Amino acid sequence: MEKFILDGRLNIIPFALGNEEKVGNFYLNKQLSVCSYCDFSNNNPPADMAKWEKIQINATTMDKFCCNNNIMPDFIKMDIEGAEMPALEGGMKTIQECRPQLAISIYHSNEDFINIPLYLNKNLKNYHFKLGHYSPWRSETVLYAIPQEIKF
Repeated sequence: MEKFILDGRLNIIPFALGNEEKVGNFYLNKQLSVCSYCDFSNNNPPADMAKWEKIQINATTMDKFCCNNNIMPDFIKMDIEGAEMPALEGGMKTIQECRPQLAISIYHSNEDFINIPLYLNKNLKNYHFKLGHYSPWRSETVLYAIPQEIKF
């Protein structure tokens, strides 16, 4: 990743995406780096979260960020620890106008597994949907939404 940052192909933007502008917290489990929690998420916090490192973060919406920075995304990948639904809500105008391909993690909660596909199907016209599952456990399930004009 450092190589891509140094040659200008990657920028780290210190914002979370949500359905409104606000300040929140991101929690990182230093013992198990694959575990994290964001209070923008729809999930219940882990029981041992008091021991985790807390980092204050600002959130904005995808719509506002893309508009302010003249960004027209053609591919969006989200695996943001259960905060996918608020991020999608805050970016729906951009998604409808730009019609990017989407790869959205839906395994962080049972509600996301049901509600994210329903939300996207309701709000996106002429998209194909596919599920990908990349683990023998519940984790790593991704919903792909591809505009019909893209042949695959």
